[in-house]
Amino acid sequence: MPSIWNRNYNQIMQILRMKEWDDPRFESLFTASIWCKNYDEIVKILHMEKWNYARYQKLLTPTIWSSNASNIMKILEMKEWNDPKFQGLLTSNIWQCNVDTIKEIVKMDEWNDPKFQSLLTSNIWKSNISDIKKILSLDIFNDSKYSHLLVPSIFNISLSNLYATIELFKEYGIDEYITNRAIRRNVKLQRLLFEYMVSHNIDLVIEQKNGKLILNPIINASNHDLKSEYGIDIKGLSYMKRGIK
Repeated sequence: MPSIWNRNYNQIMQILRMKEWDDPRFESLFTASIWCKNYDEIVKILHMEKWNYARYQKLLTPTIWSSNASNIMKILEMKEWNDPKFQGLLTSNIWQCNVDTIKEIVKMDEWNDPKFQSLLTSNIWKSNISDIKKILSLDIFNDSKYSHLLVPSIFNISLSNLYATIELFKEYGIDEYITNRAIRRNVKLQRLLFEYMVSHNIDLVIEQKNGKLILNPIINASNHDLKSEYGIDIKGLSYMKRGIK
């Protein structure tokens, strides 16, 4: 966290007295993270003409201070924001990326495929170009059985865990019911949960009133909810498996 104590008195007062803080557009930017920028850089950022347009004002959050004036301007001027496909990417967490990475991502040919266009949300900035390409090139997504996994949260899941979890679900013959929530859990803990459920005669797949089969909600539950709602201490099971008491 940048510290105010790294500045001298005159530098601090120069920033604090800026008339720009009286502008409602910039009020939310007046936070401790501002001390990572000097006065001239702050002025450059706040005086950008783009902030006069409503579509860009949503980007005015403190995360902007993690970028710099040059990078910010280049991002704002990208012609891709005029394409409806990419407008959902224009959110404040875009400042986590540099302009070259952003351009690489939006120019990927894969976005011309309708099955991937639903992934064009701000979640994409939590990943990197290499992982994005690997995820979109996965063979499993050529199988309609797994197409429902193509949602933005896929970028928050490690590839190794994704593959291993699918293999685990295949092993138990329930891979067609796999969910995004299920693949977020560490695969070793997931296996322990399956073993526990089978040994206690708890169905992995259940039938709804309309006759449709779905994954048992227990499998989608967080570790906290497993313990509080279902009485299953999955971490405790892990300790027992390793012989730890």
